Amino acid sequence: MSEGENLIIIVARLGKTIMPDNKNQHFVPKCHLSRFSNDEEGRSVNLLNIRSDRFISNAPIKGQCSRDYFYGKDLGLEKAFQSLEGLYSQGVRDVISGNITQGTVAAINKFSYYQFHRTEAAAKRMAAQLENMVEAVDPLRLIFSNDRILPQNVIILQALRLAATSEMYLDDLRTIFVQNNSSTDFITSDDPCIITNRWLFQRHRTENFGLMNSGLMMILPLNPKYCMISYDSQVYETRDRIGGLIRTNDARDIDALNDLQIIKASQNIYLSDHSQADCIRDRLARISHLRRKSWYNIQVLTHDGNDDTGERYVNLGDKVAREGRKSLIVSGNLYPSPPNWFSKIKIRHKPITHFKHVGVGHVRRKEWLTSSGADSYRSFALAARTNRM
Repeated sequence: MSEGENLIIIVARLGKTIMPDNKNQHFVPKCHLSRFSNDEEGRSVNLLNIRSDRFISNAPIKGQCSRDYFYGKDLGLEKAFQSLEGLYSQGVRDVISGNITQGTVAAINKFSYYQFHRTEAAAKRMAAQLENMVEAVDPLRLIFSNDRILPQNVIILQALRLAATSEMYLDDLRTIFVQNNSSTDFITSDDPCIITNRWLFQRHRTENFGLMNSGLMMILPLNPKYCMISYDSQVYETRDRIGGLIRTNDARDIDALNDLQIIKASQNIYLSDHSQADCIRDRLARISHLRRKSWYNIQVLTHDGNDDTGERYVNLGDKVAREGRKSLIVSGNLYPSPPNWFSKIKIRHKPITHFKHVGVGHVRRKEWLTSSGADSYRSFALAARTNRM
């Protein structure tokens, strides 16, 4: 049974609680933060607090990115994470030693995608998104009362359920590891996994996309000298790739990847080298306008008739929808876009995508153009994963 399936089962057990031995639960695990430690034992890390603009040296990792009972009092979820984190730690060691296998790639990709969903920032995003959807549907609270708003630990469990049932849509991405030979280190944050889409940002001027869309990228720094990038190889091509590695001594490339951490960090940026603090603080000041107060988007679309493709809906903006009109609520995540992109991954001259209509957009597989095709792919992928266990 896979870690993803374990998480689904554990979510279903919510309510049958076991008191954990350690109530301090990390939403960015120590196995990730310790690799950015400034001491050999991996017990402390340098950090820049964004709100206070305060640099703190030798902050204990034990107290970073953690809350009491963040995932609730069910020890099963913590144990499932331990398995995931163990495979990730071995994967990072494999990358550093140059022993990159399919298992290495799978372990780091899986960890990265769950990491995207398990942070405090992710829980707050989802809570705010749910609250705003309720406000759009039921502003007078005639249906949804305030006491029906889900607590944070339930929200994060729902996010993990989503991760467990959607991770297969990343299986087609190609993964490379960036080896940093420059004098500038990679940094990390309290929300370290980045999902973005250079192709859609630059060529289509849109920030609305999902896991199935063409041009997807997932990025996670592994330590000050290595970073993982998974990307759509039908849209992007790599330069200077040797096996699974891209080596660079260009600090501008490192800055481009670090900027993504600075843009998406919630409260803290973590770095190994304290001498880099002023540089990070300067970059934060220069790109602070790219940081968002909210990383989701909600639109209320009103029915505006039919055409050859079916029903047509329009965004009336601040105008009140006419009484009696059908409406749709469209909700989605927003993603970071840096001022400069990593130069070793370029957009192909002729990207390969599949496109049917604007509603779905460009996707990486033809069967994903329809909801039935996407569901069939997910069922097939889940079955294949189960048979491999």
